[in-house]
Amino acid sequence: SAQRLDDHVEACAKIGVAPDRAAWNQAWEQGIRSFCTASSGWREGSRNQTYWGGCRGQAGEDAFMNHYQLGQQLYALQQQLQRNDGELQRLEQVLRNAKTDEERANVRAQMRRLDSDQLRLRALITGMHLVAPR
Repeated sequence: SAQRLDDHVEACAKIGVAPDRAAWNQAWEQGIRSFCTASSGWREGSRNQTYWGGCRGQAGEDAFMNHYQLGQQLYALQQQLQRNDGELQRLEQVLRNAKTDEERANVRAQMRRLDSDQLRLRALITGMHLVAPR
């Protein structure tokens, strides 16, 4: 941000050095244009990176934000898939230790529901990858 440059100007002034504002501004403009894209939004969102608002008011803001939000949705789906995998493993252990047919039937029913949810999540994740920017 411009505040970051101001902080450098202040710190550098103490030793008699001045940052090149024009070069900094030119590099920042070039960098923000390459960052505020659909691809960057997707990448940042799908990695669950925090968005600090750098694209506000920039030409690519809408594309960045749309794909950032889609990427966040993808990340959430992947996290749920992992949680379900863990729960399925836990239920397998419960099934092995079940003492009654009724208990085994209940655990198997839970496992079937989770298996169905896993299929749904995988289909959603596949669909999300189809809308990813290229």
